[in-house]
Amino acid sequence: MKIYDEITNEELTSPDLSAGYLYTARRVAEHVPESREVMQGTVTEENPQGLMRIIPAHDVYEGCQFYHAYTAEELAEREKPTLQEQVDANAAAILELAQMLAGGE
Repeated sequence: MKIYDEITNEELTSPDLSAGYLYTARRVAEHVPESREVMQGTVTEENPQGLMRIIPAHDVYEGCQFYHAYTAEELAEREKPTLQEQVDANAAAILELAQMLAGGE
């Protein structure tokens, strides 16, 4: 599956996943203009042109992934300790303080 930068739409071969992330999407691969075709079985002696069928213009999509580079705010948020890390650090500090108060090292 191809990977594109979400801002520039340039194809990427090896995005830096430590500085951003990928998400699945789809993008327009081709725009097909309106066309006309003769309907099968409608060409007769009385109507040598046959009946025409209009095929409306449409887009053809491809599945892909887009790369989102983290903003400065997103990087700062990712570097914040999680709640569990904060609890663990507080517990370690309390344990250390309790040992100091008990006279142990």
